Amino acid sequence: MFRAQRLMWPLVTMVIAAVPPFVGVAGATSAGGALSCRPQQMTVTVHTDSTKPPKTDTVWFGRVVYKNTGERCQLASSTVTVLAETGSSSSPRALTKRYLLLAIGSPFTVRNGGSAHTWLQVRDVPPKSWVQGQECPPKAMTGLKVGGPSKAWPLRYFALRPAVAYCFTYTIKANSGSLAPGP
Repeated sequence: MFRAQRLMWPLVTMVIAAVPPFVGVAGATSAGGALSCRPQQMTVTVHTDSTKPPKTDTVWFGRVVYKNTGERCQLASSTVTVLAETGSSSSPRALTKRYLLLAIGSPFTVRNGGSAHTWLQVRDVPPKSWVQGQECPPKAMTGLKVGGPSKAWPLRYFALRPAVAYCFTYTIKANSGSLAPGP
């Protein structure tokens, strides 16, 4: 019995060593040898996307761009956390809820100076109990908190100038597309 256990130990070690690490974990390497991108090596910008005009007055479209300022690294192709807020960066009030990140597609490499992007959308939707013709005075959405392709990335605040008017009695929804390579 002891002899059989001793022979199986190297086999277990080889199987564990052959499992590739998860790309979304900071510092993990992928099969291609590139480290996962860290928030500290990526600059993040958010701006209104004028090439995608809103369908109604109640939709804001934007774009977030992550630019790599460090060594070549891997990003997971996933959705990005975005929270709509009102107030200021020092006293924000969340209008939307954080949701679970959704992995979509394969990871991709971002070289030094390279970038990745996704779209953002914020809209207000009447709740099911909304009575047609009821007044809804607009208030301003003043900023967004935007994360990265994994839960480990911190949320960063971006002020919207000018602020966007929404009906806060409605349900405010914010979401993003999947992260893709390029500007």
